[in-house]
Parts: sequence; structure tokens; C-alpha cells
Amino acid sequence: MKSIICNILISSFIFVSSSYGQYEAVEHHNPNKTVDEINNLFDSLQLTSGIVRQDDYIKMYLGYKLNENLFLEKGLKNYFYDMFAPYSSFIGEYEETLENFDKKGSSSEKYTAEDSLEISLYHTVKAKELLLKIADTCRIIIINEAHHIPNHRIFTTEILKDLYDRGFRYFAAETICNETGIKDSLFKNGNYPELWTGYYTMEPLYGDLIRQALRTGYKIIPYEKPAGSKSERESAMANNLSKVFEEDKNAKILIHCGYAHIKKTWMAGYLEKLTGLNSFRIDQTLMMECSKEEYMNKYYQLADKKFNITEPVFLTKGDGDYSFKSDGFADAVLFLPKTKYANNRPDWMSMDGYRKPFEINISSQLPEDNVLIQAFYKNENPESAVPVDMILTKKEIKEYTLMLPSGKYIIVYRKTGNIILEKKNIEVK
Repeated sequence: MKSIICNILISSFIFVSSSYGQYEAVEHHNPNKTVDEINNLFDSLQLTSGIVRQDDYIKMYLGYKLNENLFLEKGLKNYFYDMFAPYSSFIGEYEETLENFDKKGSSSEKYTAEDSLEISLYHTVKAKELLLKIADTCRIIIINEAHHIPNHRIFTTEILKDLYDRGFRYFAAETICNETGIKDSLFKNGNYPELWTGYYTMEPLYGDLIRQALRTGYKIIPYEKPAGSKSERESAMANNLSKVFEEDKNAKILIHCGYAHIKKTWMAGYLEKLTGLNSFRIDQTLMMECSKEEYMNKYYQLADKKFNITEPVFLTKGDGDYSFKSDGFADAVLFLPKTKYANNRPDWMSMDGYRKPFEINISSQLPEDNVLIQAFYKNENPESAVPVDMILTKKEIKEYTLMLPSGKYIIVYRKTGNIILEKKNIEVK
């Protein structure tokens, strides 16, 4: 687990805020020193282990949550919230996730009358419909995400089948492990994501994205280059991706990456130069959700007020330009609906009815809090598979809702130490 985290640290630390809430990676002045500090801290908190286990979800979440002040005292504020936010998202704590990430330094976005007037010049177009038209003439589509927002995996999941029907056969994800000896064994034993498949793929919706890509027929492409300078990493990732086109002259590829890798001066630009092909780059981070509405991009606030956004859309003046306020950062900026909650779960977890609520009642024999309730497909190994959904219990709550597609499942109740308290079989029809 530690090696995975440190690779991420080297490759993405530190993030700094730029215009409109976009976060871009910049090279740390001494990343090795920071990695040593993290390793020492993890060792002292007993958060390191030689293998990845299901109870790491609890151990890492609580390890961060209970030691926040210790990380901050050591000057690791950005690292702490960058890592704690994804871990809280892994176990379904979405509201806490947004709050954690915003602690890095979010501030209120104030819009003016001039901003309101400017928004009035735009109208919305349905993002999926437009993208599928573009896919007929484009061979590289790149979609980015904020790593702490599971909702950013849903749009990519929902376009998989339609893009496949248009000739896309390759799906690439930045987070998938690309280490020799590991990547060669990926998806060989039953075609499902496991805990060591990647880092962000440990989150249930990302795991579902991988499952559906495999079921649809995509060839999964690992392309990560975790270490090195920014330019070394970006060019190396692009080089790894370009090999798809060397082996298949007619290849069409869908790439899901994080943050600024879609920039023309980052991975996306290197890939275009290597292949001679134009890409269509979709950003989800400029207008991403925050813990409070006033922290969100002022133009999102205005757009939602004017258009009442209820589905993924792009904004345009009707001139074929969908790169709203991105200054070349992307070819299209995606606006997603604001999250609403039902049964303490985000509404987008239903994925338009693909996932259905399944009620869980905690028995009196189980501890009151910090029990991880996990759902696994019955034909997948519950000790290695990425859960289809999971949630962590709290003292004050007795009833929980898992969001599950139709199918047969093993529900596992697990606590720290990888101790299984109970298992039961269920079916969602």
C-alpha cells in the first residue's frame, strides 16, 4: 500500500489552485524529502503493510481522520487533504470528501451583473449527444476527473457502449497499475478489477467503470508513468498511449485521466504530436462540485441558476465552441447537476436506475461503528475484488443503503484487522 501511495505522491504532489478552482500539478522542490517524511509518518502510525487488503479501506481512512493535526503540524496540509479526500470517497462519505478537499483553501466565488449578462449569451447542449457526433470523426477522446469525486466516473461509464458502437476498442485509465509483473496479470482471472489493479480504481464507481469497459469488449490500456519530472512523466505517458496506434493503425481510444493531463502542453499535447491525430478533450474539474455552493465556480452558479442543470451539458453560443472559460485548457467543459441526497447517498449513485437501493439493517450483535459493509458480486473473490459498493457504520445510524445493480451478491461485514464479522448472500432484482 505504501509503495502505491508514494508513487502517486511523486507523480501528482503538490497541487496549487489556479483560476476558477482548477488544480494543476507542479513539481515539488524536493519530492524525495517529502516521500521520506510520508514513509516515516506512515511507519510511526503503523499504516504500512506489504500487501493490500480489504480492511485497508478502514485502516487508511481512520489513519488519516484520527491524525489530521499530526499531518498538518508536519507541513503536509496539501498532501493530507489530497489523500484523505479520496479515501473518504472510497467508503461512501461524499459530503465529508468535499469538506476535506475544500479545507485546502477554498474561498467564495462572487459573480457580478456583467457575469450574469455574459451567461445569457450561452445555451446548453446535451453532452452525450454532442460527443457521439464528434466521435464519428475523432479517434482520441480524453475525459479528465477530480480524483476525489466518484461522480466524475459516471459520464465516462455511460458513453462506453455508444463509443464502442462507433469503433472505439481501447480504454485507457491513468490510475491503472503499469508496473512490470503486475500489468501483465491484470484482468486475467475472471475479468474484474482487484485491489491492486490501481489506486483510484479501488473506489466502487471507478471499479464499475473498469468492469463495464471489460464487459463491453474494450482492451484496457495501462499507461501511467508515476515518477520523474512533469515533462518526463507527460511525454512518457503519451509515448505509452501512442503504442496503441503503432500496433493498430485504425485505433480509436477513450482515455480517462486526472486534472491537467488533458492540456495541450501536457500528456494530451504530447500524444497529438506523436500520433498526428487531434483529440477531443473534455474537462470535468473547472466546474466541479464543492462542499458549499459559493465555493463553486461563479459561472457554474450562474449557469445552474439560469438553466437548472439536470443532466450533463456543455455551454455554447452556437458557434461550435464548447470550451467555456477554459482558455484552451479543454475543448469542452462539462456541467453536471448538483448532488442531492436520498437515504444519505448521492442521487447520482443510482446511475439513472442502473443501481438500485438495497436496505441494510445492522444487527445488535455487531459493533455500533467503524464496521465496513461491502457488497461483492457472488462470482468475484471478496478478499481481492473492488467492492461494488460499501459504506462505513456510525454509532448514530442503524439503517444503511447500498446502491447495487441487479445481480447476486455477498455482503461482508468487516472491521479493522481484516476481521469478518458476518457474511450473507443477497439478490437485487
